[in-house]
Amino acid sequence: MKTLMRIFAVGLVLTFLLFQQTPDAAWRYGSIGAGCGGLGAKGAGIKSIQSGIIGIGTGSATNTATITSVDTNLAILLLGGWNSGDGSAAPVHTSLALTNATTVTGSHPSGNVSDNIRYIVIEYDSGITSIQRGSITINAGSASNTATISAITVANAVVIWLGSPLDSGVDPDRANISLAITNSTTITATRGCTPGDGGCDTYGVVVNYQVVEY
Repeated sequence: MKTLMRIFAVGLVLTFLLFQQTPDAAWRYGSIGAGCGGLGAKGAGIKSIQSGIIGIGTGSATNTATITSVDTNLAILLLGGWNSGDGSAAPVHTSLALTNATTVTGSHPSGNVSDNIRYIVIEYDSGITSIQRGSITINAGSASNTATISAITVANAVVIWLGSPLDSGVDPDRANISLAITNSTTITATRGCTPGDGGCDTYGVVVNYQVVEY
């Protein structure tokens, strides 16, 4: 019962944080988890939750936010959405990375419009077996690619999408990327295009991921 209450509490917190928005901003997307289906660590309590916004100006590719120090082995990073500074509907995609214990880094295509990226860092006091972070590159001409990770128990793990910086105006086939835990040592990234069409053959893409094993 205590575990269920903790998971329920996490859900309420995430619902609140993910849907916060400024009055004139339509926040796009957010972190997507595939795997065990939850972010509540079994038998664990939440030690801290930190959230904020990273602003990246036109002409810059990255910017950072300083957070109170966390244990990176027990902290989960979530992408809470983003909006473009010019208010356009163009799909300017962004990404996040937990660079170290006190730094979250946001990225977007250099030279594009300004972006505001919301981040959420949830630190647990225990209950997480491992956290693995990285990126997968899908080259031009390919629809998918994989990353090799240290062995996990698939039934106890979730993969979380942390974004993919893409230029505005790209076709949706290039922009829409999914992540899956293929087996105990493999993460697969797939985009909605096939070799032979313009979206796949012209552009490559990089997607950031985070694998959390409970």
